[in-house]
Amino acid sequence: MTYDDLTGYLYTTAVPVLLDGKVTAGRLASEMHLRHDIRPHWFGRGFDIRLLLSALRHPLPSALSRMSDGVLLQILLDFAATQSGILLLYPCSPEAEAFVGRNTEVLESRYVILHAPAVGDPLAPLVRCNR
Repeated sequence: MTYDDLTGYLYTTAVPVLLDGKVTAGRLASEMHLRHDIRPHWFGRGFDIRLLLSALRHPLPSALSRMSDGVLLQILLDFAATQSGILLLYPCSPEAEAFVGRNTEVLESRYVILHAPAVGDPLAPLVRCNR
């Protein structure tokens, strides 16, 4: 199996899930869609045109900071139960990072937890568009 076969397999089996942070999530969704033709799922509130065009939106019933962990955790676990493939969870706001930090053990039973790559991160090409 070549490197291209492996990355092609990962990109066709990965199910990216972006949590909160409409600006960061919108940027990541746009880059994933442009570079890999993947439309990630986004759970959050608010509006960003890039999310509308590049992501499958799942509006949350209230702001993440006001939701109880149990409700959001159940939403994410229920979603995971309907999916096949490798679920990649990207917290896209400080509130989402805190939520994931508090619930890592439970979330890791269904998701691979990743973080949005910073500028200059060697992993950035995996989600960033070559321009």
